[in-house]
Amino acid sequence: MKKEILIFRRSCSRKIDSNLTGRKKVMFFINKLLNFCVFFSFLAFSQSSLAELKVNSNVSSYWIDGQSALILSAQMRSLGPLGVDGEKHPAITKWKIQWRLKHAESADACSIDKSLVILGLTHTRPRWKGENSGSELLKKRWAKFENALEKIESFHYENALSAAKKIQAALAQVGTFPTCSQLVESTNQRANEILKKYKDIQLDYDINKKYGELDGLTLLQ
Repeated sequence: MKKEILIFRRSCSRKIDSNLTGRKKVMFFINKLLNFCVFFSFLAFSQSSLAELKVNSNVSSYWIDGQSALILSAQMRSLGPLGVDGEKHPAITKWKIQWRLKHAESADACSIDKSLVILGLTHTRPRWKGENSGSELLKKRWAKFENALEKIESFHYENALSAAKKIQAALAQVGTFPTCSQLVESTNQRANEILKKYKDIQLDYDINKKYGELDGLTLLQ
């Protein structure tokens, strides 16, 4: 699309030849107008073919209570969300992406008329019930913990959003197929490839960073 804009601007910047007759000047402006309409028709088509994207983000909390880092950490290991490693952790972000297609079908062809991509995220995190009565040292550790948690949740959010946008762009590029079953199969295959790539990014982070512990998600340091 950027290339189209540059071409359009170059064509608009041409100077009118002073030697053109009245009729040729009229034809010159008609050609310019046609180029203008073609460009904006292309732009409108590109925008309308882009899938709609909806994002639903939620926070789920669980309570912990205590007046020492050891007690709070033990409660997070006991009450925290379950990871893919089978262990409980202080916080986890889970997300999924769904895509829906509306077909435009004819006798011998099928294409996407409209499409919708839905991203759903849930951040599960602890809340400290006795924070107001905690010691200053423990409060500082908790503030550090929450700061690390915000960064980790932001990383997972951006990763999931990138996946949704990639799928959104992929749906906009789906062409015409002989049958709708072929279109759906090809579309699902491409979308699932993108989904797996970004799910693997999250999995690598969770495993290699111990679900954020190595990035500060702990009260014991």
